[in-house]
Amino acid sequence: WTPAYGLNSTTIADPTASPTYSITYTVTIADSLGCNAKRNIRVNVLSSPTSNFNISNPAICAGSNTIITYSGIFSPYANYNWDFDGATIISGYGIGPYILSWPDSGVYDITLIVNQLNCDTSTTIRQVTVNPKPDANAGSDIAVCLGNSTTLSATGGSAYYWSPSNGLSATNIYNPVASPILTTIYTVTVVDNRCTNKDNVTVTVVPLPGAYAGNDTAICFGQSTQLSATGGSTYIWTPATWLSSAVISNPVASPVSTITYTVTISDTNACYATDNVIVQVNTTPTSFFNINPSSVCSGNNVNINYSGSAPFGSTYTWDFDGGNIVSGSGAGPYVINFPTGGAYTISLFVNTATCSSDTTIMPITVTQTPNTFAGNDIQICLGGNTSLLATGGSSFSWSPTT
Repeated sequence: WTPAYGLNSTTIADPTASPTYSITYTVTIADSLGCNAKRNIRVNVLSSPTSNFNISNPAICAGSNTIITYSGIFSPYANYNWDFDGATIISGYGIGPYILSWPDSGVYDITLIVNQLNCDTSTTIRQVTVNPKPDANAGSDIAVCLGNSTTLSATGGSAYYWSPSNGLSATNIYNPVASPILTTIYTVTVVDNRCTNKDNVTVTVVPLPGAYAGNDTAICFGQSTQLSATGGSTYIWTPATWLSSAVISNPVASPVSTITYTVTISDTNACYATDNVIVQVNTTPTSFFNINPSSVCSGNNVNINYSGSAPFGSTYTWDFDGGNIVSGSGAGPYVINFPTGGAYTISLFVNTATCSSDTTIMPITVTQTPNTFAGNDIQICLGGNTSLLATGGSSFSWSPTT
């Protein structure tokens, strides 16, 4: 045999070859007749493969991925036997690389056994710690009235991140105040031990009730009006002054001066809104007047003086029962007379654009003036006399007395 390197004998048919590198041996074979022939044999010395591998992240979260990369000495003649301890193989085959994930938390062994023909076997075991996802809880869904706020409250981790940021007082705390103007689904990302999980909470924005306190109205002093609010299920009026009730939709208002009432209306969602109504109290005119004198003779004048109260622009409706108006207009004063005797009444009614007075009626007695006659004119002589004769009365008074 040649070369002799690595052989325990060069002159036997079956030497043991132990080369440290690949080599070709040549054997020369001779028979008894002295004939010989040569043959070659190749002895390949295979390098021993190793089972080393790297883990991109030996501590991951449940459901997350890690990458396994073979880093040993490769041999195409070797067998590579992986054991991923129940992992889900997302991708990879042969020597890898592999992308793995585990659905549950725990400590898992990754084992690689490499064997090649009759060569030594290499085994490597490495561990991956799978941490549990935090138990993210964004809280229960909630409804708020438009314009109101609510405090969210997430649990399950050590850090919290909310989105979207619309209407939130902060996005990196567990309990931000939410004031959305539209119904919003908020997502919180909960972090714990570098693992994350998400949960949602819906904040439903409920529109406010259509509060309506009714139209503004005007009444006369001493009168009442019924208010009428709509838009909800409960009603509270303020102030309660001069109202028959402050907790119904249609109280009777009897104010003595102009007032603004505010009604707070709530619905079945406990949302509330307010509206106002003005009740204007107008002055009620009075129709009082004086007659002076209250008893006269026919043809004599009577003075009528208004003694009531009424705002500017009021209308005065007088009825003098047939008396003659000597002077006066509107509220007066008036001077009137009656041509014939009798029992008469004078009345007055005063009204404004919104309010009217009662009618005041006062009597006046008119005595008929007697139908007197002093007689016909006569002539007498100087120093003479004559008898005068007056008629038409019960008592007589002459003048002059001379």
